[in-house]
Parts: sequence; C-alpha cells; structure tokens
Amino acid sequence: MRRELLTVGPHGHAHWPAIRVGLSVTVPLVACLALGHPGWTPFATFGAMCSVYGKQLDYPARARLQAGTGLALVAAVVAGTAAGVVAPGSLLAVATMAVFSALGCVLARVLGWSPVPSLFLVFAVGTLSSYAHPASDLVPAVVLPTAAAALAVALGQVGRWLPTSRRPRVPAPAPSPLRAALASRTVVVDVAVHAAAPLAAGAIALAAGLGHPYWAAVTATVPLVGPTPVARVGRAAQRVAGTLLGVLVAAAILAGDPSPWVLVAWVAALQVVTELFVARHYGIAVVAITPMALVLSWLGGGPTTLDRLVVDRVVETVLGAAVGVLVLALARLLDPPRRRAATGRAAVPG
Repeated sequence: MRRELLTVGPHGHAHWPAIRVGLSVTVPLVACLALGHPGWTPFATFGAMCSVYGKQLDYPARARLQAGTGLALVAAVVAGTAAGVVAPGSLLAVATMAVFSALGCVLARVLGWSPVPSLFLVFAVGTLSSYAHPASDLVPAVVLPTAAAALAVALGQVGRWLPTSRRPRVPAPAPSPLRAALASRTVVVDVAVHAAAPLAAGAIALAAGLGHPYWAAVTATVPLVGPTPVARVGRAAQRVAGTLLGVLVAAAILAGDPSPWVLVAWVAALQVVTELFVARHYGIAVVAITPMALVLSWLGGGPTTLDRLVVDRVVETVLGAAVGVLVLALARLLDPPRRRAATGRAAVPG
C-alpha cells in the first residue's frame, strides 16, 4: 500500500497528450463564454472528455476510440439532462448513473476501451441530472457535447502532420463478442459491481441530504479499476487524500469570486496538470481534478456557497470511496477465486 501511495511513474512524454486534452476542453468552454452562455459549459465539457482516450494508439485507432467514447458521453449528457427535466437530484438520477456505469464496464470489456469509461459517464449523468432543466435544454445537450467531441477527435489527429519526438504506434485491442464477454461470470460480477457501487453511494448521499450525491457516486467507481486489490484500495486512498488537498486549492481559486474567463483559464491549467500525472500518480492528479470539478460546478451556476461546495466534496468523496471498497470486498466474497487474480484497467481521472 505504501508503494501505491508514494510511487510516481515516469513522465513518458505526457506533455503532448496533456496539451492536446487541455485544448480540447478549453476551446469549447471559451466558446460557451463568448456566446454569453456560461451555463452551457457542463454540456460541452463532457463531450471533450473523449480526448483522454487513445493516447498511445495509432491515429486511425485513436480516432475510432475517441469517436466511440464521444458518442457514449453524448448519450450520458442527454440522459442526465433528461433526468434533470423529469426529476433532478432524485433516485431516478442515481439509477441512471448506475445504468451508465454498468454500460461503461460492458463497453470496456467488449470493445477493449481503456480506461473504463464508467467514471466519466457517471460524472456526466450526475452533473447534468443534479439541477432542473427546461425541456429546451435537450437541444444543447445534444449539440454541444457532439461538437466538443468532434473537436477532440480532430485535435487527436493533428499529430499526423506535426513533427514530434514520439508518435503513437500501438494498435487497438481486438473487440470481443458481446455474448462471449457476458458469458463469463467474472465479467458479469464486474458489471454488477460497476452498477452497485455508484447506486449505493448515490442513494446513501441522497438519503443523507448531501448537496451533490453524484460526487459520491463518481468516487465509488474509482476503486473498481486497478491491477490488484491493493492497487484498488490505494486508488481510493489517493482519491481521498488528493481531495483534501484539492479543496484547499479550489477555495483559494474561488474565494475572490473571479470572473468566468479567469475560471476557464484555471480549468485549462488544471486539466493539463491532471493529464501530466493521472497515469503516473493518481493522488497528485486528484489534487488538480478536485479544484477543476469545483470550478466547473461554480461556472455551471448551481445554487450553492463555497463552504457548502467544499464540505460536500470532502464528505461525499469519503463516502463514495468507502462504499466502492465495500462493494469490491463483497464481490470478492461472491465471485470464484480466479477474480482475485483478474487484471483491472488503467487509471482514470474524475
């Protein structure tokens, strides 16, 4: 466990994808502000998140992977917005998060997507379903993430024409037949775990009257990936530790009530820092992920105060991490011994 918490991986030319992802996220945010609609930023942000995929793949495989994850993220944004139209911040919203978390696990198993997109999908559904929407918001819920994803895919191909010190050359993994993948008890249990963890964490947070139940649901997906049980628990610990430091950064950024343009500049910088460290040390990445998430929440204009935002983030992160680890422990008791040696997926931000 100590090694999991303290070891920082090699740089591995992480600056190139970090710059690309930073641009993919920042350009749509700037466009929303320039159009005079800061409330649109959540719609655009999640479409751009497909840019984190395919960093080491060859260009055709990267384009296919980013297009696929982009479509999944658009679906999550639309579903979250629809839940916000019908019953914002409700058990319906939590159930929708659970469905998309399970869907992300299935897509990863069948199509070989890495990292598992469950965290991103839960984050998208949870954010958009956490506040009320008019039915007319379904239009930007489709258009904006689609446009942001298209931009991310395009930026992911720019390296074809730019001289860099390192070009991606790894082929995409071969997909698995859906029926064959779901015939495995291990896979079925994994899908069930991905549904149960955010469902339980979100429901508990909702019942407790916490302000952002989806933060608990998102955090509950964090320990579900990793090569070993120790690594998974280590990710949960890093999530909590990084959050405790990250909320201090967020408080410093938001205390002076900066303008939306300043906040977008912070998001760009924090996104680059996240990408520089997320595959090397998850805890360090979370120190940047946390203020970025809080700044985006602030930009979205949710009815809250800075104190409430910080307290909710800490409490719901601890709750989600505990629930995720508990669900994993229960799954290990129910699944056959071969699960204990099963290999997890790559680390993800969120």
